Amino acid sequence: MRSSIFSSRIVHVGVFLFALLVAAAPYEFIVRRAESQFGRDIRLGFPRSDEERMDWFLEAQRRKPASIFVVGNSQCQYGVIPDVLAKGLGVDPDRIFNLSFSGTSFIAGLQTIRRLDIHPDLVVACISPADFTDDMVNRGAAMIARLNAAHPDSPASGLLGVYNRNRQRAEEWLASRVHDVIRSSDPRYRRSPMDFWHLIGSPGVLGEPVRLAHFISTGQTGPFILETDRYRISSYDRGFVALEMTKPWDAESFKRLALDPVIRNYMDNVFPNYRQMSNVYLSMALAQARDMPLVLLRMPTVRSFGEVEDANTEFGDDARRLAGQLGVGVITQDQFTPDLTNSIANYRDAVHLHHASAREFTEQLSARLCALAVVKRVAECR
Repeated sequence: MRSSIFSSRIVHVGVFLFALLVAAAPYEFIVRRAESQFGRDIRLGFPRSDEERMDWFLEAQRRKPASIFVVGNSQCQYGVIPDVLAKGLGVDPDRIFNLSFSGTSFIAGLQTIRRLDIHPDLVVACISPADFTDDMVNRGAAMIARLNAAHPDSPASGLLGVYNRNRQRAEEWLASRVHDVIRSSDPRYRRSPMDFWHLIGSPGVLGEPVRLAHFISTGQTGPFILETDRYRISSYDRGFVALEMTKPWDAESFKRLALDPVIRNYMDNVFPNYRQMSNVYLSMALAQARDMPLVLLRMPTVRSFGEVEDANTEFGDDARRLAGQLGVGVITQDQFTPDLTNSIANYRDAVHLHHASAREFTEQLSARLCALAVVKRVAECR
């Protein structure tokens, strides 16, 4: 009797596994076909939230750990291209990740590196007065709280730490072998039931290979390019978000739509809060950056905005003081060619570069970095 029950259970398990295989086969076929068209490890689109951006970073870090990081807010997110920086520094592009978050202080990037027990070769920290204000610091704190909730275990040390790290490597190695055989089991292609429900509600996606590949890699069924009447976000690469201008600025439109509103916001909100809170947040940055192989970078802005920023804050002096306390170098706006700040053609708005100007800026940044001893130790500058 016991043998009969045991045999029956084996049959039931076998039927279940066969049904699971039959159900999964179509998705495996779709994934393999998409990879044949768009390459292995498809990543179309860009992260739509801080949580998703962090998830994509953690996934990339598990697969090919970076050791050179760029941290900052959206100025850095749109402004520093890892691939171009890697070429200038003479390093493997996979060593570099742009760990910047829109509307978030660079302090959160430093906290992320420490929280994940990463020992970087180099950190380029993009700094601005807005990074030392309540809004940006608090948004970063909320992001770190979510990271802590998702990864509650602190990095272990000693023999236990060695055991855990070796076990994790073994598990990842075994998982990678399975993923090589069953491509749809790769974590980046795992979609939730809700994702598939949205797919059913968007039948047009199934008939378009690019949109289907976008769904497979992100779970998103909407457009993978965000477009307005003047620019579009067209691609994502190791944290960098490419912002393409589709309609150039004229002087009057730029002043009315892209310069004056930014200045008003900074005059009403950013500068007063900076004057009030900068000492507190400079101390926080000092604590997080201590003993890191760091370079401070003040991103370029439209010249007239930079003049307003300097007139309403003492940020230039504060940045130099922070660099002195840390014993690190600081790269400032005046170290780049004047055209970068003089021409509105280089900007989406008063403070953000677009893709073409970001490429030119990153090439110049590479040269400035290569002049610093902390960089020469970890790069093979040309």
